[in-house]
Amino acid sequence: MRDRFTRGLVAGIITGVVPMIINHGAYALNLNSLRWADFMGKFLLGTKPVGPAEFALTVVAEFILLGLFGTVFSLITPHLSSVNYLVKGLAFGAFIWLFSYFLTNMFHLPGLMRVPVKTVITHLIAGLLWGLALSVALNWLDHRIKTQ
Repeated sequence: MRDRFTRGLVAGIITGVVPMIINHGAYALNLNSLRWADFMGKFLLGTKPVGPAEFALTVVAEFILLGLFGTVFSLITPHLSSVNYLVKGLAFGAFIWLFSYFLTNMFHLPGLMRVPVKTVITHLIAGLLWGLALSVALNWLDHRIKTQ
């Protein structure tokens, strides 16, 4: 994996497990009312996923999107230096969180216009931790390449 694009894609997909656990755990504990997969369902299907096939599709799409976001992060970080990579990961996770809410409001997606604050906070935590995990994974992959 000498290619930064591929490392970012892999890091983004693998670290997608972190927000998945947070989102579904918080949903099960009634700490949020929407999972990221529900947002993805609104974007792809026009509604929250119903049934196992739709849910599986939205989860796969979520991992693909996180992988693509990982590639963006991997491609911009060399221009910013690797100093304070954890802060950069947190900032990128916060950016993705803000951008996703911006898009849902900009396009007036029904069912996503009025989101409870507990859901917004849960998604912020998931986004921050994903960004942090992404920066750690990408830094590990980068160092692994340098030592080969």
